Amino acid sequence: MIRGMEGIVVELLEIDSKPYGKVKVPQDEMITFQDGILGFENLTKYYLLDRDEGPFYWLQSAEMTDVAFVIINPMYFKADYGIELAETDFIDIDLTRAEDIEEKLLHYVIVTIPPEDPNTMTANLLGPIIINKEKRIGKQALSLNSQYTVRHNIIDELEISGGK
Repeated sequence: MIRGMEGIVVELLEIDSKPYGKVKVPQDEMITFQDGILGFENLTKYYLLDRDEGPFYWLQSAEMTDVAFVIINPMYFKADYGIELAETDFIDIDLTRAEDIEEKLLHYVIVTIPPEDPNTMTANLLGPIIINKEKRIGKQALSLNSQYTVRHNIIDELEISGGK
């Protein structure tokens, strides 16, 4: 347990993570994905791990150590990325008012980094990860914007935009 800045006691859990081994995470930061992530529908509990290593995060399953996704905010490499989702996607994570969406929505995309050539890393812009940061509810949604793909080249996009 640790005492937060406001004097609130926070319970720490030690979990095994794919990228960092054993790490301590605040229990109240677990994110629940009711439907899991595509291909891992049976895994519904995740933690967002950030080690200040640039724009990338890890979405680590709390239920299976070997399941962790590299994620990034798509605005980092594609400034004109527009998140167009069905209203039901927002309802599923308990965001029903426009002002709530603006204030409480986190959104990321899953990144694939081929070990043989990291410069060909791609992002799944078609299936964004959306999270209600207040209620810690997440979902992998399906973008209504058909111009996006599941393998959007990040490096190419950075070169087009002049890099970050």
